[in-house]
Order: sequence, then C-alpha cells, then structure tokens
Amino acid sequence: AGGKREGKGTYTTGDGAPFTGNWKADLLEGQGSYSGEDGKYAGDWIQSMKDGKGEFTWPEGDSYVGDWAEDNMNGEGVFKWSNGKVYTGFFRDGQRNGLGSLLFPDGRKYEGEFKNDEC
Repeated sequence: AGGKREGKGTYTTGDGAPFTGNWKADLLEGQGSYSGEDGKYAGDWIQSMKDGKGEFTWPEGDSYVGDWAEDNMNGEGVFKWSNGKVYTGFFRDGQRNGLGSLLFPDGRKYEGEFKNDEC
C-alpha cells in the first residue's frame, strides 16, 4: 500500500539478512523472525523492534529466551552462555537487574540481587 510493506512477507536486506513476518506501514509488527550475521531472533515485534516474548541466539551459541522491550532484554528471561553458565531472572535495558540466579557449569550457584549485569 503506497510502496510500503503490508501483510505477511519476507524482506531481505542488502547483506542478505531476511526479516520474515507481519508487516504494517513498512515495519515488522506481531510475530516474525530475523536471521543475520549478528544472530537469529524469533518472536514478537513492535515497530520493527524486538518487543514482547522472543528468543535470540548469537553466532557463538549464547541464547536468551524471555521478555523484550524496545530491542533490549527487559523483564523475565533465561540467558544461556555457550560455556554452560545459565542466568534465570530479571533484565533491564539488556543487563541482568533485579532478582535472579546464576548457575555455573561446575555446579556453583548464586541467588540474589543483580545490578547493571553484576551480582
């Protein structure tokens, strides 16, 4: 409509990264996915930003499943590092913030308050 993407479809960027999902006024809206050099995301989008529930996997194997707001991990989620470390808890602006637990590959565990990605 008027040269803008509308409805279901796939847009491939100049570097070959596909965005697939629902489009509204040229922006991803609702369920969709992205796969590019920086990783893969599947989940909710609002105005072409990750927003709602979703899963992101980085090329090195780290992954996050949980809440997103304005393209950042925000709310509850689980972050898994490729080395086996797992954080379960709250995020704000892409960092661990609030109550959470950090499980290390050797079995050690920290439970408590996180602030600005630090425990």
